[in-house]
Amino acid sequence: MRASTKRGAVLVAASARPRRSSAATPKSYSEDVLADAAAGSASEDEAAPASKKQKKAAAASMRRGFTNGFADPLKKYEGTYKSPGVRAPPLADTARAADLAKHEPKRGADRTVRFSDWPDFRPNLSPAEVLRAGSFGGTYFRPISSGATGLSYTAAEAMADLPKPWVAGLAKAQLTSPKYDTAVNTFGVACGGSLDMWESSGWINPIDPYGWFQWYCRFYQGRRCSDDDRQIGRWMKSAGPKGRFRNQLIGKCAAASTTFDDAKISPVIRQTLQHWGYNLTQADHDRYCKLKGWM
Repeated sequence: MRASTKRGAVLVAASARPRRSSAATPKSYSEDVLADAAAGSASEDEAAPASKKQKKAAAASMRRGFTNGFADPLKKYEGTYKSPGVRAPPLADTARAADLAKHEPKRGADRTVRFSDWPDFRPNLSPAEVLRAGSFGGTYFRPISSGATGLSYTAAEAMADLPKPWVAGLAKAQLTSPKYDTAVNTFGVACGGSLDMWESSGWINPIDPYGWFQWYCRFYQGRRCSDDDRQIGRWMKSAGPKGRFRNQLIGKCAAASTTFDDAKISPVIRQTLQHWGYNLTQADHDRYCKLKGWM
């Protein structure tokens, strides 16, 4: 299997191959859960299947920790995964936008990011703004062993396709820390689940083994792929006009009779929304309150 990294401004095809995980490196969640998916995607040069004892040992020592950070903030997760796991989406087909100038994201009058080919997808934070605001506890681009691809990735490989201005001046503790640090985050709280939890939920496409935010970074730069519809759909359900996190936050502000930007109201949801490329605005708050008759 080939991993989806790029060595330029835009990912054209999933052709670059990062270093392969060694047999001693555990996958990000139990190999038992991955058995069915691995049978259909393992490469010919892969090592023989591990014994039950080896699988058990790998599962016991698997790498855990916060990575993607998009779990339901109203629930408590401890890095657990679904069993049996959900099969990962098929490796997406990729293409470079035919006209990059036409597809270059632009800011609307309301400061939302506009994409000409996906008009309903309107985050209001660029990937660079998400990172610079303080996100993911500083861990997003840390080295991982991916259960979706069966490969290991270094921090350098994970960040290879990021424009240098996006991360210029940011410390490693803000980008590639192996330990989640709430002090890095804008709202000083932890949110989300572990990488293995996201993989076992079937939400990680092998083309973007780090998850939704990696997809967003690449989409923003002009890459288009067959996974775009699914990923934008996830954003719509979380941070879009009818998104559960966005509207839960508005409802909590209204119930507390406070302003839309009162950071004391649901900092975990606010941090989660930031990871999805969205900060609540006065206009969005008022629009939803009017719809619900809360004005």
